[in-house]
Amino acid sequence: TMKALNFPQWASAQHGWLHLTKCSHSEFVEVKLLREINLHGHTLFAAKTAAVEQIGNFYNMGENGIVFIHGHNGGTAIRNYIRSSALAIDLAKDGLNIIMRLDTSKPGSTVVHFT
Repeated sequence: TMKALNFPQWASAQHGWLHLTKCSHSEFVEVKLLREINLHGHTLFAAKTAAVEQIGNFYNMGENGIVFIHGHNGGTAIRNYIRSSALAIDLAKDGLNIIMRLDTSKPGSTVVHFT
C-alpha cells in the first residue's frame, strides 16, 4: 500500500520514495521535504512581506508547509513575528485564512505546516 506522509525537515531523503521497514512488514511512503525561505538580512518589514507572500504562494500550490530560516543570535524580531499571532492576522488581512501548525523546535528556524 502506498501512503503519502509528511516528514519533518530533518528527513534525509529528497522528493521521491523512501522504503521503510517497521516491525515485520515494510511499506513505501512518499517523502516531500518542505521548501526553505531564508530571511537572514531582511528588515522586519521585508520579512513580514516575504512571509505572507510565500505562505500564500506555497499554500495555493498545494505544498504541505514552508520552513523559514530566521536565525536567533543577531536579533529575534523576525523569529518572534513568524511565531506570533501577528503572522496569522497579516495573512487574514491578505485574504488568506490558513490553519497552520508551527514547529519551533529549532531556535534558528520555524516550520509552518498547513493543516
